[in-house]
Amino acid sequence: MRSTHHVTRQELLTAELPAARRFTEGQSARAFQSKGQRGWITAMPATGPPFEMVAFVHAHHKLVKLVERVRDGQEWFQEGELNAELGGPWSAFWSLPQLAKIGLAVVDYGEGEVRLRPADPRAARFVNESRRQVSPKGFKIQRLIEAFLPVRDPCRRVTDDRRLVLAEVLGESWEIEADDLFSERRRVRLASRWTVLKVIDLELETA
Repeated sequence: MRSTHHVTRQELLTAELPAARRFTEGQSARAFQSKGQRGWITAMPATGPPFEMVAFVHAHHKLVKLVERVRDGQEWFQEGELNAELGGPWSAFWSLPQLAKIGLAVVDYGEGEVRLRPADPRAARFVNESRRQVSPKGFKIQRLIEAFLPVRDPCRRVTDDRRLVLAEVLGESWEIEADDLFSERRRVRLASRWTVLKVIDLELETA
């Protein structure tokens, strides 16, 4: 049995409550409750955009306790305890995708603590990867729009308006710059305003 499941709120509603005629916050909450009764847990709220992806983990998943703590409101984690949960350094290239897969994005780091926020696992993947370094090849803009602007037809037209909104979301919500959004490049490089290595270097300088 798989231990993670990614599904949009709209897809979840259709699967859990097939008689539901339209998407509402109340119906979405009922669908989340139905999923939870079978042992599936998420840190994401039941209310939100219908086409936002939600990461569920099953009760036997090794990181279920971490998901539960974030769901219950905890944001900051000691670096040591997070490493213990993951079975290795949280900032390693193999650890950050683990966090993204369960819908957790790294939003702050310093003085031995890491701040996590629940997020669409597609968005969490891009956010977490940017915390290590600027991706040299970049990402397709359609994939970024799908992750950060969850609407019914995110990629039908990549307009300047959508590029602008995407840039605002990345900058204001995630502290990520994406200058390539308005260039002729086909792929967009993401540059976090802070990275793990920059934070470590700064702390060493001020120690």
